[in-house]
Amino acid sequence: PGPARPAKTEPAEAFVDVKIPEPGQAAPAAAPAQPAGPTPEQEAEMLARAESDRLNSIMAGAQRQLDAARGYTRDGRNDDALATIDAALAVVPVNPLTSKLIADLKKEKASVLVAKAQVLVRQGDVAGARTALAAREQLAPTDSRAASVQQQIAKAETRSAAAAAVGPEFVAARDAIAKLIAKGRAQYVAGDID
Repeated sequence: PGPARPAKTEPAEAFVDVKIPEPGQAAPAAAPAQPAGPTPEQEAEMLARAESDRLNSIMAGAQRQLDAARGYTRDGRNDDALATIDAALAVVPVNPLTSKLIADLKKEKASVLVAKAQVLVRQGDVAGARTALAAREQLAPTDSRAASVQQQIAKAETRSAAAAAVGPEFVAARDAIAKLIAKGRAQYVAGDID
């Protein structure tokens, strides 16, 4: 016979102490298990909620800036309106939830640029008006307001070119004649026929 093998021993059955409650008594409560931390699903939900709250906050702020820009435009403060819109566009992330807000901001910016171009044409700043319209065309296709400003720019350039071609003396004389005609009409209407 060979080496002796150790005898296999079966593990002894362990007894569990179970207490059966007396009739009418409640069963003893088990100690609550200590949570080990949020589950991955809970953590993902918390992150999604935090991102959603952040995005809603950004969108609400951008909407307030859009409303402020509209107020600036009504007051004739086009540069302030453009700065406010640009600030809002800088912080709003591009995603499907913000696409309508971004479109509204760009539409308002295009409108403000047309208003600015109109003011610049009236002030005689044709180059500034062209620059404003060029920036507007990058945001939206040309509409009737922009086409109207283009025509105003073309007329202003034509007047400027004609004035440069004939000389400053002619322009001064033409302006003096226009004033005299206006004065004469006013006197005629007032009853001063002479």
